[in-house]
Amino acid sequence: MGSGSGAWLTKSGRYLGNQNPKDTLTWQIYINTFEQKKVLNDGYLIDTLGDGLTFLGSKNSDTVRVVYGPSTAEATIDEDVKVEWIGAKTFKIPLRDTDERIYITYKTKTDFSKEQYTNNAELFSKVDGSDIEESHTVLGYSEKYGAEDGGGTDPSTEQPSTEEPSTEQPSTEQPSAEQPSTEQPSTEQPSTEQPSTEEPSTNHNTTVVGSAGTGESVVNVATPKLPATGEKSNMPLTFLIGAALIVLAFRQLANNNSQSKH
Repeated sequence: MGSGSGAWLTKSGRYLGNQNPKDTLTWQIYINTFEQKKVLNDGYLIDTLGDGLTFLGSKNSDTVRVVYGPSTAEATIDEDVKVEWIGAKTFKIPLRDTDERIYITYKTKTDFSKEQYTNNAELFSKVDGSDIEESHTVLGYSEKYGAEDGGGTDPSTEQPSTEEPSTEQPSTEQPSAEQPSTEQPSTEQPSTEQPSTEEPSTNHNTTVVGSAGTGESVVNVATPKLPATGEKSNMPLTFLIGAALIVLAFRQLANNNSQSKH
């Protein structure tokens, strides 16, 4: 909305509809608004296009739409009015005598040179039966839109941008967190096979012990450990034969000693 005479006169430009690119502004002018209910006589509007704008009109390239009434849906009069050009970018719109709200609309083409465009309007009319002509002025601003150069707005009325800053988060991609191999070393236990408990073959010596005081000699022959049932003996045959001969010899010796006592 433009700065100006409040309820008397307001003006703004909007990018209506789906536009790609956005290059067409619809300018909307309201006169005698907000229940002002002034009686206007011999009125007219002088409109001056701002830089970067080209007039397109409404239904025709030389007309604007003018609506009288509380709203466009409840219009008393809705008509296309031919404009009168009085300068390169300035034209005049004649108005009816009325005490109703007046709505004027037309379109302009933009040249993408500005982020926001301006458009000036000035109302002239006799008010409430007075013979003195009053005037009210408004400087209308368009919606903001991206431009090559930008700028060109009135700094005193420019509103701070409400565009939210980008919420895009910086990339959270983490450097590669490849973990070292978790393969466990082999848990194979060393062989628990017990060493053979088979006792090695023992060669027993045959000892002769003399019995003191009796004169008898006692022969203790250690019996070699026999192999377990089913096991194959590794004892040499000659050892067995030798052991048997020794036993016989000592028995014979014992018998001889026994006979000599008698």
